[in-house]
Amino acid sequence: YLGVLSNAVVGFYDVLSDPWQKGYIPCGANHNPLIAGESMEIVVKHFNDLTVDELYEICKIRIEVFMLEQCIYVQDLDDVDKSVYHMYLKDDDGMQAYVRIIPKGMVYEGASIGRVVSRKRHCGLGTEIMKAAISFVKERFGDSRIDISAQVRAREFYDLLGFVQTSDVYDECGVPHIHMVLELE
Repeated sequence: YLGVLSNAVVGFYDVLSDPWQKGYIPCGANHNPLIAGESMEIVVKHFNDLTVDELYEICKIRIEVFMLEQCIYVQDLDDVDKSVYHMYLKDDDGMQAYVRIIPKGMVYEGASIGRVVSRKRHCGLGTEIMKAAISFVKERFGDSRIDISAQVRAREFYDLLGFVQTSDVYDECGVPHIHMVLELE
């Protein structure tokens, strides 16, 4: 599954971490690669099909966002990674956004999308990769729902994608989270 995004008009709302955090790279209207017409490619591969370089870049972006920006100091890599699909969005500068896609029954009742990260904020990259991941789940798995464990601060981002909160706030890795579900048509 490969896709190319070019000249796409998308919203600027992309809240994957707070702007005060170190490592935050704002995009804004003047630097939005999707609106500027820069070509971006979406790649999705099962763990077994990743190259060593792709795996390295996935680890790198997850460490940058979760550990260095958000100060979440827990083991990010888990055995789930070996059994799932990894989707990333790249441009000429490399990997810019990433998610992992988990088939239903492995973690939740439905399929799941997790480890959502974006290097640049307010560019629509998070929205685009989430829309691509949702489409992948529909096409590949034919599931009727997607479950996620979302950071509370990203709730509005997921609300805009159609996810609905289904739990009270709970702690996951020292960060407030909520369970959310997207019912697929």
